[in-house]
Amino acid sequence: MGDSFLPRLAAAERRDNARRATLDRYRVVGPLARGGFSDVLRAVRRSDGLTVALKRYRPSADSHLLFRREHEVFLQLPPHEAVILLLDACPPLSTLVL
Repeated sequence: MGDSFLPRLAAAERRDNARRATLDRYRVVGPLARGGFSDVLRAVRRSDGLTVALKRYRPSADSHLLFRREHEVFLQLPPHEAVILLLDACPPLSTLVL
């Protein structure tokens, strides 16, 4: 084992913990749509039964950048009835909950 193994293992563990902390709060029901960079799944929030959309960026060289850009845009949008509400996000898995 090289010196780089332990940091990679720690990073993988952090991603797994973030996934559990975020995405385990939702139950995936099925697919909604597929775009050029991401898949959108219909899901239900376990705590209250709210139907949500999980937007998952497919792994690519640009997926984390695309996720980060869209996440930043959502965070800057003012509340409005015509704007989709960002409910949650899981950066390690490039997933938005809408």
